Amino acid sequence: MPSPCFLATDLFHTGLVVEHLDEAMDELGRLGGYGWLPPIEHTVPVWTPDGETPVRLRMVYSRDEPLLELIEQVPGTIWMPSPGNPIHHLGYFVDDITAASRALVDAGVPLDACGTGPIRPSGFAYHTTAAGLRIELAPRSVLRDMRALLAARQAEDEPAGEAH
Repeated sequence: MPSPCFLATDLFHTGLVVEHLDEAMDELGRLGGYGWLPPIEHTVPVWTPDGETPVRLRMVYSRDEPLLELIEQVPGTIWMPSPGNPIHHLGYFVDDITAASRALVDAGVPLDACGTGPIRPSGFAYHTTAAGLRIELAPRSVLRDMRALLAARQAEDEPAGEAH
């Protein structure tokens, strides 16, 4: 049996693309008790088979694990909701994003989009299986930053003198 392209234990978030970020945050907070980190807005240079283009993303991560990532839809990109399928992607940390991405391509799972940089993929990589499941790969080094961000946010929310 060949080595896996990524490990199930390295799942770090489930990504949902939503029509309106603030409304989705309110609804999931009300229904599921989710707390949210501050929303992030930034322009990301993205490679797709059609070429490179800057994409303005507005997104947020849940404060609580398992993490949800909500991304506001961006017409004309892969960041659009799929009717009947609210899950946009499953995000996995990998040690070597280039090798893991190459392994997925070799397994017949094409690269749909990724961050641009001196090598491709850079920063993140989206691959979609024949069944339509989109997989996001991200460098494991991001895990340190994500944990630090979550810990800082939790510390901000705790009353003075209270610790977990």
